[in-house]
Amino acid sequence: MEFLQSAAISAELWQASLPELSQVSVYQQWGFSEAIAEAYGYQPQRFAMRQTNASHYSAVVTLFRFGKTWVSLPFCDCGGIAAVDAAAGAEMLTALQQHLNGQPVILRQMHSLSPQPDELHLQQQKVRMVLALQSDADAQMQAFKAKLRSQIRKPEKENFYCKQGGIELLADFWQVFTYNMRELGSPVHSKALFVALMQQADLRSQMFVVYSPEHQPVACGFAMGYGGMLVNPWASSDRRFQKHAPNMLLYWQMLQFAIANGYQHFDFGRSTPGEGTYNFKAQWGAEPEPLHWYSSEADAGTIADSRLKQLVIQIWQRLPLPLVNQLGPVLRKRIHL
Repeated sequence: MEFLQSAAISAELWQASLPELSQVSVYQQWGFSEAIAEAYGYQPQRFAMRQTNASHYSAVVTLFRFGKTWVSLPFCDCGGIAAVDAAAGAEMLTALQQHLNGQPVILRQMHSLSPQPDELHLQQQKVRMVLALQSDADAQMQAFKAKLRSQIRKPEKENFYCKQGGIELLADFWQVFTYNMRELGSPVHSKALFVALMQQADLRSQMFVVYSPEHQPVACGFAMGYGGMLVNPWASSDRRFQKHAPNMLLYWQMLQFAIANGYQHFDFGRSTPGEGTYNFKAQWGAEPEPLHWYSSEADAGTIADSRLKQLVIQIWQRLPLPLVNQLGPVLRKRIHL
């Protein structure tokens, strides 16, 4: 097979090839990498394997460079190599490593690589939480336990409501998202990233915002779709309204949207088993699917010293919101996870 690099790769052929490949998520869509490039200025390096005169690529991968490390893909749970079969995937990995010539690489795979590459270290601390959807919203609601159904209905009974749409919801989405990220002590992504994602038609992006009876935005979510899967990489809620459970209405609206638009599965995003977000997603019936993250460095992606991390979080939480909104994207673009 021929090993192709960015200049020789067609966007149209890339998109046409994805349905023929395995280990494909919404993040391997051409538009996701284009959005990162537009928002943060990073240039994607794309690679493909192709049989002579074949109508599709046999394997594809996109890399972004962070310092000395190449990452596939940043800002998401699963990118890595997508291939028509294990042999094509292994051939792509060999060609890629030869091309990188010893430079460190991180591949965030949805499933394991086969055969297991001896030269890469595997990390499996994270899972993505995936719910198999019912055929209609009524059946989905009935599939939930009574307690969950009650929690979903609570905000609606209190006159909270949800809007679903596009870029017109960005200001309200941003208001909730930035406040919550500051409360968590985490730098926020650039607003330009969400604008760029919304502008990529192949991602089928949607925004969701929950409002209080006084029309104040109190919860928000961002979703993208590919194939039969709707993915929710970002969601936030204003903890000052926690007793009204606006996040329950938010997720129910996203699930209803997924069902109405023909998706068979909903990806709640990554979690660490046993932690709070894992338990929250599990109560909806989502099942854990282990993520397979490979790295040429054994400690890549590990958590820094917990005391230092907690100190940084505490300092960030005390900063004024306008300041963290200004500084956050500058820092966040350098954090590839």
